[in-house]
Amino acid sequence: FFAMASAQAKETLTERMRRSTRRVHAESDRIVNVKLAVCFAHRPLYGEAIALFYPIYAALEEAAERQRDHPLLAPLYPFIKAMARTPRFEQDIAFFLGTCDTHRLQARRPAALEEYLQRLDRLQQEEPGLLVPYFYHMYMAIMAGGSLIKKAARRAMGLHGDEGTAIFDFDASVNKAELRTAFKEAINSLDVPPDLLEQLLEEGGHVFANNNRVVASLAMAPEYTAAKAYVIRGLLRYGLWVGAVAIAAMALWKARGVRPAGAA
Repeated sequence: FFAMASAQAKETLTERMRRSTRRVHAESDRIVNVKLAVCFAHRPLYGEAIALFYPIYAALEEAAERQRDHPLLAPLYPFIKAMARTPRFEQDIAFFLGTCDTHRLQARRPAALEEYLQRLDRLQQEEPGLLVPYFYHMYMAIMAGGSLIKKAARRAMGLHGDEGTAIFDFDASVNKAELRTAFKEAINSLDVPPDLLEQLLEEGGHVFANNNRVVASLAMAPEYTAAKAYVIRGLLRYGLWVGAVAIAAMALWKARGVRPAGAA
């Protein structure tokens, strides 16, 4: 028990946040990967997908501005300012959907997104310090995993240059590795009251759970059903093609009296 307590005491806050969300984070990665594969098959659907997260980042950045003097958020404010994503979401949404019509997007919000935004608003009013895991997980996702999504999106949707991937881009003057390191150090330096620490770690699980519910809501979009059917047909065609090649190869080996490697 004492050894475990000592090990936890040596962990940084970001390490503890990662450890406490390991399981739900893995589940989130699985859900996102499946949904992305479908969204990449239909550009407007991908636009709808990123539009779901536009108000979330906007709410976080507005909260950072309002709570810039809060003892736990003040040290993070310069980083959130430097990593602001709202204008970049607007740019990408306009690219994929033709316009970033906030009234239209608000009218199409699923219940999961409304509940997410209500939770962020409640935390900001009641205990702003509990927004720390949202800032950490949401912006580290952009900084760390964003480049992988950007490459996959460009390849799958045939994007050119930086069109449609502004969300994952930073100004040329920004060193992403240094910014990411400094951001983590700022979080690890926070003086979190002991009575708030466990709540903060627990809230980290809600970050991923909320994200998962929002991503899952994509399945209700009519475009999603059509795109999913297209992807499945593609996989079936690929499977049939691979199977046909394998059968042809086996027939050729048999005709030549050659056994495949490993065959009995």
